[in-house]
Amino acid sequence: MIKDVIKLIPFLSKQDLVTVANEILEGKIINVDMVAIYPFLQRSDLEELVDKLIEKKESELISKAIPFISKEKVLEVYNAANAGKLNDFDISVCIPFLDKDQVMRIFMELTKTNE
Repeated sequence: MIKDVIKLIPFLSKQDLVTVANEILEGKIINVDMVAIYPFLQRSDLEELVDKLIEKKESELISKAIPFISKEKVLEVYNAANAGKLNDFDISVCIPFLDKDQVMRIFMELTKTNE
């Protein structure tokens, strides 16, 4: 039955996908993996969802959204994790999805010495 539900996801409207994602987040829909919806959400909708996931500290769901969001949002996730807002988040997941200049900036920050 669950597999049948997952097969319907690509055929939902953009608004219905947002509704389903929010209802999964609120616990109104269970037994449907939120990650299955990520590829079908519009980037802006997924990025709004990521903001909610950051608020709820859903590190695993955020890490699985990284390939589908903008580099700017990935940097926001990295910064939130680096600031301690996402306890179990592996920040290295973000690195391949950042611009080279962002990676260099992070490198320089991590290698600074306190003078």
